Amino acid sequence: MEGKKIFNVAVVDNCQYTQHAMAALCQEIETDITLSVIGFIQLSDFIVNSREINFDLVFYDILSRTEWSIDPEHEVLLIRQAYPRISICIFSLVHEFMSIGGVEWVIDKRIPLTHLKYTISSALAEHPRKTSMCLSFISQHSYRLSKWQTSVLRGYLANCHTKVIARTLNCSSRQVYAFRNRALEKITRQNCDQISIWRCINRLNST
Repeated sequence: MEGKKIFNVAVVDNCQYTQHAMAALCQEIETDITLSVIGFIQLSDFIVNSREINFDLVFYDILSRTEWSIDPEHEVLLIRQAYPRISICIFSLVHEFMSIGGVEWVIDKRIPLTHLKYTISSALAEHPRKTSMCLSFISQHSYRLSKWQTSVLRGYLANCHTKVIARTLNCSSRQVYAFRNRALEKITRQNCDQISIWRCINRLNST
C-alpha cells in the first residue's frame, strides 16, 4: 500500500504568529495529501533551503523583508529559479499599492479565515497544474505604485536621508525626489483611507 503524498508548504513571513496560524489552518484542511508546513523569517533562508526540501507551495509576504527597498519581480524570479515547479501565493497587503505579476495567487491578509481556508484548498486541488491566475481580495482602490516609488517612500519612512536612498537604489537624488512626488500624487488624489496605506507601505519590522 502506497503512503500518502507529501505536499510541502513554506510560509515566508517575519511574523511568527502568521507562520503558526497558517500552519494550523493548513492542518485543518481535509485532503488525502499530507501537508508539511515550514516557516521562514527571511526569503534568503527559504531560497537556501531549496537544496534540502522541494517545496510545492509558498506563502510569501513581500513586505516582511527587513530592507526598505522592494523589488517584487526580482524576488519572484529568485523563487522560480530555486523552485521551478512551485506555486507562489503572495499573502500580503502589498497589492494595495503595487501590482504583483508572475504568481498564481494574491491573497489579502485581511480576509476572513474561512475565505483563506477555501483559497488554500483550491490551490492544493489545482496543484501541480499552473493556473496563471491571481486571486486578489482587495479594496476598490489600488495606487499602482512602481517598485521605485514604493522603495523611496519606505526609505523616507525608515528615516533614511535622500542621498542614502539614491545610493541604495543606484539613482540620483533628483530621481528620488521625482519618485517621491509622483507617488504622493497617486496617493493623495484618491479619496480613501491614507493612514491605512501609509501603514501598509511602512511595514518594516513591525511584527
